Amino acid sequence: MTGKQKEDSTTVAAITLVDDDAATEGVDHYIVFVGLNVAPGTNQFSDKYQIVASAGKRDIDLSSLINGDLTPDDGDHVNFTVVAVDDADHVSNPKGNVTAR
Repeated sequence: MTGKQKEDSTTVAAITLVDDDAATEGVDHYIVFVGLNVAPGTNQFSDKYQIVASAGKRDIDLSSLINGDLTPDDGDHVNFTVVAVDDADHVSNPKGNVTAR
């Protein structure tokens, strides 16, 4: 997993999710948790996140996160933690902490 702030944008970060075992493990989607200058938590009821349908290069809209938006300033770090979710709603152990600047 790699991440970076999208060039010329304060509201979009780009993340690349690599999961070579997604098909054999039955991954349905990913939850990308986002934190500003801190490692994000992984609580869907309180922490900020976006649902991503598949691995690959994905944009994370920081102004449309579930549980509130984030607006980084110059020098802030956007941190990501990702969990995979299968068809039966089993959640993987969190993977991260990737930082975008």
